[in-house]
Order: sequence, then C-alpha cells, then structure tokens
Amino acid sequence: MNSFKKIENIKTLIECNDSIPCLSPAQTKLGIDGLSYCFPIPDDKETVILKTSKYMLKSKLLTKAVDRPDLWKRYKHCFRMTLPNGSGACITICLKPRSKKTKSFSYLDFNPSKMTKDDWYDMHSIMMELFNGEHLSYMKYGHYSRVDLCIDLLDININQIIAEALGTTKFKIYGSGNAFETLSFGAKGSRKQISIYNKYVQIVDTTPGRKTLEDFDFSHDEKTRIELKLRQKTSQKQLKAIPALLSTLNVALLDTVPDKLNADEQNFIDAVSIHGLQKVIKRYKSSKTRKKRRELIDKIIYAQINFDHLVDDWPKLCRKIKRRLLKPPR
Repeated sequence: MNSFKKIENIKTLIECNDSIPCLSPAQTKLGIDGLSYCFPIPDDKETVILKTSKYMLKSKLLTKAVDRPDLWKRYKHCFRMTLPNGSGACITICLKPRSKKTKSFSYLDFNPSKMTKDDWYDMHSIMMELFNGEHLSYMKYGHYSRVDLCIDLLDININQIIAEALGTTKFKIYGSGNAFETLSFGAKGSRKQISIYNKYVQIVDTTPGRKTLEDFDFSHDEKTRIELKLRQKTSQKQLKAIPALLSTLNVALLDTVPDKLNADEQNFIDAVSIHGLQKVIKRYKSSKTRKKRRELIDKIIYAQINFDHLVDDWPKLCRKIKRRLLKPPR
C-alpha cells in the first residue's frame, strides 16, 4: 500500500499511485460552448446603425431578445436571430449600453459549437446588413467578454466523478440523494466558475415539449460536461491561455457506483467533492481512520483526467474561431 503521509489533495493522491491511468483521449472532447464579443462603433455611425436595426426589426429580420433579461439590464436594444440554415443556432446582438462605463457600443453572443459553415455565413450576412457593410472593420478592435470552455467526458456517468477545485470558496451540488446532476465551483456571476454536469439532463430540461431522456437519440450512453466560464475582458492573445485555469481542478473517476458504498463511505466521498481531500481528512482525529479514508479513495479511483492533451488542442481551436469570427466567409 502507498504511503499517505504527505497527501494534500486528490492530485497528490493520484501521483502517489502510478497504477492509476489517465482517461483515454478518445473519451474527451474539447469545445467552446459560448462566446460573447464586444466591439466599439464610431460615434458618427451609431444613429445610422440604430435606424437600421429598427428597420430590420420591423421587417422581422430580427426579433427582440425577450428571453435575455440579463442583457436588457446592460443594453437598450437587444435582438435575436435564429439562423436560417436549420441547425437551430442563433445569435444575440445588443446595441447602445445603458452605462457610460461600457465603452463597447455593440455586443454579440453566440454558441460556436452549434454553428455550421453556413451558419457562420448567415451570421456575417446579418451583421453586414446591420452595420452597413463595415462590421469586420469594427470587430477587429473588439474583445471577448465571456468564454465558455467545455470538455465532454463521453460514456462517463457524473456519479462516477470525484472533483475538487483548489482555491475555490463557493461550492454547490444539485440533484437528489446520491444521484447528483451538477457540481458547481465558484460563485454565480463570478469572473471564473467551473461546473460539472450531466449534459443529457441539461438538454432535456432546456428543450420545450420534451420531458424524458427516451425522447432523444443520443450518440453516447452518457455524457458529462466540465465547463469553465470566464467572464472578463479577454483579448485574442489571452484567449490562448485560458486552459491553464484548469490546473486548479482535480478530477478522478470512481470504479464504483454510490449504492455499493455504505452510508459512512458515501458521506466521506461527497464531503471530499465539497471541501477537498485535505480538509476532510483533517477532521478525523485518529491517524488509523485517516489512513483508511485515503486508502478507500486510492482503492476506488480507477482513472484520472489529464487536461494536457486538451490544452495542446486549444490553440488550434482558437485560431479557427478567430478566422471565422473576424474574416468574411468564402
């Protein structure tokens, strides 16, 4: 059995056991689940653009984004358009900030993971009409205000996961009993927030008219998503460094299901996810009990999740987003 004297967290526990393999790269998929891009407009162009937006609204090329009260608090005009390609992708465009502190006149919000090549073309077409053919010259001076990095764990049930985010003071768990559906690290609305959730349950909950998983034909039996939300001003150069923020997240997979653990063991596993291994271990006064708890985790962890290969793929994804966002489609 390994020595557990210097174990501080899940990561150091894994490092003490060379037999714990990494999850296969084939079971992980990197993507961007949401982007917000802000860019300025010359003062002498604002009136013309607002008139154009009113015309496009009247012509039903745009609709009011009534489902985004968060954006209406920040901007005077918020529009939504479902792109006509049939993929279901949509974009949200906001104009004229309510606060003088906000220097960017325009705000663009969309999910690049849902967009096909035709969707990018349609998005640029609507932007070209709204900004009178000059949107690309404006957007090159913009920046990202929100980036949602996502990692999908394929055929992995969320209840197999044990995780801790070092340095995070806020933690919430959603679900019932042992079958939780979401782990959330960081305060809601904070600059950095990490969520781990059942992607299929989220799809069911956000799809109108469908209530059960049986109504969908998913490509994998299970899909758990790790999502890093970064809400701060981010340049193209800074975008490439975002995956480094995952270094504080330790994730391992348990080779068991909750009902195979007794109540005391399950409470311990849940506490580790909430408070981190180090804090939970310190609660036990007996060194023998502390050793048994460490041995329990060491015994039931069957794989670790290594983000290194995903970090290597990130620059390529960033270049692809930049090219499609800031260059006219062909």
